[in-house]
Amino acid sequence: RGAVMGGEGGGLMLPPMGLGCWAWGNRLLWDYDEGMDTGLQEVFDIYASQSYLPPKDGEQEDGPRRVASLFDTGDSYGTGSLNGRSEALLGRFRKEFARGRGVGDGDGDGVVFATKLAAYPWRITRGQMVRACEASMARLQVDGGGDEKLELAQLHWSAANYAPLQELALWRGIGDMAEQGLCTSIGVSNYGPRQLAKLQAYLASRGLQVATCQVQFSLLSYDALQRDTLAYCNDNGIRVISYSPLALGLLTGKYASKEDLPKGFRGLALGSLVANDGLGPLLREMEAVRADASVGAETLAQVALAWCLGKGTVPIPGAKDARQARQNLRALQVTLGDHHIQALEQAAQRCSSKMVQNVFQTK
Repeated sequence: RGAVMGGEGGGLMLPPMGLGCWAWGNRLLWDYDEGMDTGLQEVFDIYASQSYLPPKDGEQEDGPRRVASLFDTGDSYGTGSLNGRSEALLGRFRKEFARGRGVGDGDGDGVVFATKLAAYPWRITRGQMVRACEASMARLQVDGGGDEKLELAQLHWSAANYAPLQELALWRGIGDMAEQGLCTSIGVSNYGPRQLAKLQAYLASRGLQVATCQVQFSLLSYDALQRDTLAYCNDNGIRVISYSPLALGLLTGKYASKEDLPKGFRGLALGSLVANDGLGPLLREMEAVRADASVGAETLAQVALAWCLGKGTVPIPGAKDARQARQNLRALQVTLGDHHIQALEQAAQRCSSKMVQNVFQTK
């Protein structure tokens, strides 16, 4: 299920599953506080430990790395005074992991940092985008010296819907990052097939390519947009990264009713989705699949993640503690048959509730 991604400066291999770090530093939606950092370091170590892979017999030492850990973040992750906190934590955790392993920082650890650069309205020049990348690298403690680069730089969203003149500056900026050796590969998030094709043509004129495309993708977010994006990416050698694969926790089965929802903004946002048994048909089918001994799933979350894997995407679920991290990774051992996938998708279509799509998503 791994895949080698080409990019300016060499190949990049993605694992079958990564870790989404949106919650790290987010007080508004996820009630983050600094007291969680010890537990988050443990989550990082669990994922990073999957990736310390020496070359197999016959593999070249300088060939594309066999990577088993992907950490996805963004320069906008972290609320208020904690803006950028997610990147800063990842940089610190990687240093601690390296010390525990007795290896040099980033030396063969197999860790891939993928950060998304926000299309803030004040980022209107290519130089501002390059400087944003450099700031992210500083927080991630990727110094850019020698062969060290940011593995995957991504445009967080397209400005085409509201500031089309800004869009070209974003494109020029991310192309400059690759040409200046700041990043190995280029990716996007919230780009639909139409806008992705335009970006792809622009980058091709500079001898560059799009390696990855993130899209909101789950059993509760699988409509024409997701299908068309997946088909386009498959046809053009672009790997799809599925964010929110557990639909903000709805597909874990923890929130079967309003009474089960967390307090605060997230509970309010999800309330209408669980009302009147809106998710019932899907959750019941997921439980039936989980109970099938041939599947090998222990949790509903593993069923949801295995479905994303079966679609050929790289899901990036979040994890706030070691238990969640281990349970997520165990989804790699789950086997869904075609009949399971079909039954899950049919059940999802019967649900009266679907996830609200990202307002920054383009067509």
